[in-house]
Amino acid sequence: MEKAPVLIVGNHVTSLNIMRQLGELGIDTYLTHKTKNNISRFSKYCKKFFLSPQFTDIPKMLSFLIDLAESENLKGAVLMPTNDDTVIVLSQNKKKLEKYFIVPLPEWNVINRAFDKRITLEIAKNSGIPIPKPIYPKNLEDMKLKLKNLQFPVVIKPAMGKKYYFAAGTKMHMAEDEDTAIKYFNIVAKVMGEDNIIVQEYIPGPMSELYNYATVMKDGVPYGIFTGKKLRQHPRDFGVGTAAVTVFDLELTRIGTELLKACEYEGVGYIEFKKDPRDGQYKLIEINPRLWNFMDLGHVTGVNIPLNLYKYALNEPMQKDHISGDIIWIHFWTDFGETLKEVIKGNESLIDYFKSLNGNLRFAVASWKDPLPFIMETIMLPYLLLKR
Repeated sequence: MEKAPVLIVGNHVTSLNIMRQLGELGIDTYLTHKTKNNISRFSKYCKKFFLSPQFTDIPKMLSFLIDLAESENLKGAVLMPTNDDTVIVLSQNKKKLEKYFIVPLPEWNVINRAFDKRITLEIAKNSGIPIPKPIYPKNLEDMKLKLKNLQFPVVIKPAMGKKYYFAAGTKMHMAEDEDTAIKYFNIVAKVMGEDNIIVQEYIPGPMSELYNYATVMKDGVPYGIFTGKKLRQHPRDFGVGTAAVTVFDLELTRIGTELLKACEYEGVGYIEFKKDPRDGQYKLIEINPRLWNFMDLGHVTGVNIPLNLYKYALNEPMQKDHISGDIIWIHFWTDFGETLKEVIKGNESLIDYFKSLNGNLRFAVASWKDPLPFIMETIMLPYLLLKR
């Protein structure tokens, strides 16, 4: 029986991970993205690349996907989103798209429990899962009043959406006092609006205390569990992972599963926690309703999350294992470039950086079996650095 193809929508490293993990198993993978500078389109596993409209232009994006289904014989393909914008397009228009594709996402009202951090935090709190103490201001004056309920330092961030990250180059800001909090509130509000902001108490500790849980949920049961933690990220304080490591942790597994159950979540879910050194508790940062960039760590330690999502879409039996093994994942050029910035500032040491690479390494892009993406990433490096 012929296997259903997969159409991956968006992103770079995440798309490449999906292609390799499914392509190795003989599943045809196609890619669509809004720019030709997507390194994953150079993978030997990319059957064909399609240049898409902007993901945020929903009417054009829908027409484009439907045209693809009809003109490229992709009816019945499994759609896999790789960033927030593509999740929004696919989930909010699931019924329309299901006439042409298989869409392994829950309905928007369920997805929104992950997207809107205010809803996520309240579900976690009511389920007994630790969270950094938050306030949800309606406007600047409301924030000034509610700040009295928090201890500094605090974090100011959007309640939902990655729009701010692309506009400001960071997910959030830290404030040590009220004046700084007001300054950052106004900066975030210019992009997101005053009523789309969360202020939370900051959890101390390095970025290496950011832990992750991921799985594919079906009928309240997790299939294939990944647990790990970030080692470094870009930008350093609040950013996207550039180096990570597997961590077998039963407590992380317990609270991650409990949270997704409480959200009545279905499909792939990726959760970030930070371990609080003051009490040793994992405290919720956010849920991402999609695949993520270092999921390849799961693949090499026994859990193929993209394959489970594919099987979930087709209603086939899924793997139930937990990861095993100790592997370091690294997106080398991004990780090294961010480290170099910190070395120049005097914050980090190159010697310490290269010492951290001792161990069983798995590179995000570089691969002897599929070398062209890394070659093209290296060629495009000046453009990618300028873009960042």
